[in-house]
Amino acid sequence: MLLEMRMLARERLRSVAQKYRKKITKHNCKFLERIFIMINQQRYGKLYWHVDDRETYLEFQNQEEARTWGIEHYKNWADKYKRVMQMSKSAVKGSLCEIPIECYCGYSYRQINKFLRYEKDDDYHTYRELADILSIVLCSAPRIPHNLVLYRMVNDEFINMLIEKNKQELPTPMQEKGFMSTSLLKNIANETESYASQNNLLKIFVPKDTIGVYVNAVTSRSEEEMLLFPNMYLGLASYPHKDEDTGKILFECQLIKMY
Repeated sequence: MLLEMRMLARERLRSVAQKYRKKITKHNCKFLERIFIMINQQRYGKLYWHVDDRETYLEFQNQEEARTWGIEHYKNWADKYKRVMQMSKSAVKGSLCEIPIECYCGYSYRQINKFLRYEKDDDYHTYRELADILSIVLCSAPRIPHNLVLYRMVNDEFINMLIEKNKQELPTPMQEKGFMSTSLLKNIANETESYASQNNLLKIFVPKDTIGVYVNAVTSRSEEEMLLFPNMYLGLASYPHKDEDTGKILFECQLIKMY
């Protein structure tokens, strides 16, 4: 009887000790969490943009899923686009506007976005023309039918500007005046293209009805590319962390459209 009482008392003491240990651990976790928040706020500023209902955002895990979705929603439009551009060759001679998406996805994207960002063009206003035509083409495409997660590799200069905007006395989202090339897949970070050497990966939460085109329905691309309309804004929606899958620093951003 005495032995049983001692064992019962020991179990009660162990139970009390475990509860006390959990309280201490929970307290320490909350304390460390507050410290991390303070450090992040000092480094990146407070978070003013938030992604509500994250579970409603469609995110693809592999190429087959992404391609199936893209073809389903954009192939019919892409076929019409190709027919119209083919017909335009007989009316518009010697103009790059015959194949605006293909031109952009080649090497013209540099000059087109340079014009949109800095208003620098050649003497013939070639890239103003291309930017206008491409904008009209994107407007003719189906809107993105639901909330969607897209990815984009960016350099340190872009990230520094994103943080600077977020830390201003009056915080503002980062404006992208040019067209925005993005990917339906996170493994864009593993592509052989030069952009994959950048250290920073944006995870962009794109709201439904955004103007964009699944480029692979028009022309062959190694990545599952979505091209978004120019003059969008990106707001920092969470503090960055290292992504285990890619080894990149991941910045979650909310896409803000102004149309």
